Amino acid sequence: MTTLTVSRSGRFSPSLSFLSRLNTAEILENTPLNSVVLSLAWVAGNSAHRPVQFSIREDELPGREFSVGSRGELILRKTVDFETRESYEFSVMVSDGWYNDTTRVRINLINIYVSRENMIISHAASCELQ
Repeated sequence: MTTLTVSRSGRFSPSLSFLSRLNTAEILENTPLNSVVLSLAWVAGNSAHRPVQFSIREDELPGREFSVGSRGELILRKTVDFETRESYEFSVMVSDGWYNDTTRVRINLINIYVSRENMIISHAASCELQ
């Protein structure tokens, strides 16, 4: 009798899972509405033949500034303003009705302002000029 052991390096889960526990993006505060600002990476595992649904915890994002599409794409739904709020952090869940997983999302806003010469300057660009 022979025993065969198979192993694989890296992370593997037979169930539905996000590839990262924290996903971050930086966007300009004048990003057009309905723009995809981040694509969440996930694997279906045993859920490959079942439809999945993504959702954002509403208590963490009461203004519903973002939504998540059917393939894990994060979409800007409302105008954001750096002077009002510099960043957003919330949880996104994926579920197929059997398995589920949750990841954190952090969206940092980049401040945009117009100079006297009507030049549009971002906070990031102004830091580089100094």
